[in-house]
Amino acid sequence: GGGEVARTVQRFRHYASSSRHFQQEKCTVRPCVLLRQWQKRPGSPSLLPMEKTEAILISRARHSETTLIVSWCSADLGLFQTIAKGALRPKSPFAGLLDLFISAEIRFARARTGDLHTLAEARWTSPRLGLRQSYGRVLAATYLVKLVRLVAEPHAPLPEIHRLLSKALDYLETHEPSPALVERFELRLAEDLGLVGGGATPQGASARAIEENFHRRLPEQRRQLLEWMAAR
Repeated sequence: GGGEVARTVQRFRHYASSSRHFQQEKCTVRPCVLLRQWQKRPGSPSLLPMEKTEAILISRARHSETTLIVSWCSADLGLFQTIAKGALRPKSPFAGLLDLFISAEIRFARARTGDLHTLAEARWTSPRLGLRQSYGRVLAATYLVKLVRLVAEPHAPLPEIHRLLSKALDYLETHEPSPALVERFELRLAEDLGLVGGGATPQGASARAIEENFHRRLPEQRRQLLEWMAAR
């Protein structure tokens, strides 16, 4: 909800003031992060078959005092999760990298059982620093990724949806959200899912089609976002 978005904005501002990764608006992509401390351990990422993809970080949650569970959206792999061991340690090679809405080239070791894979490397391809400048931009991005998670099946390729989400987040890096952006994203998403045709669609029809076909209420951030935009 609003508290989640507020915490995200606060964390971005903390990075902007204290982390060397956010000292300049134009930052260079950090070299690949290698978790060298695991290389000689049985079952470590370096000893397991590795996969590589470019993905958008769509959620993160604390797994332990030092470890994160990170969810990704990739064109070829769809929605999937990785565990980033030690990511919250002050000297972790992942420090400052694994935050919401960034795009990164990642390498990970597939789990032998289950679907929680082990993240081994990450390199920014688009940090989208400008998105952090506004509560409204973060709120809009939060709604968009939650909407994707509502409609997408895990592990199914999502080339069109990934492209749509990437373009919307790129737009939010330099623009405040607008009702037109929300309506356009919902329409394109509904079209990709085959819920609406390609002709003229009444305002709000795409959102209703998504809600009705998936039998789930839209993320609460939609209402919050519309209220925020109306109050500007």
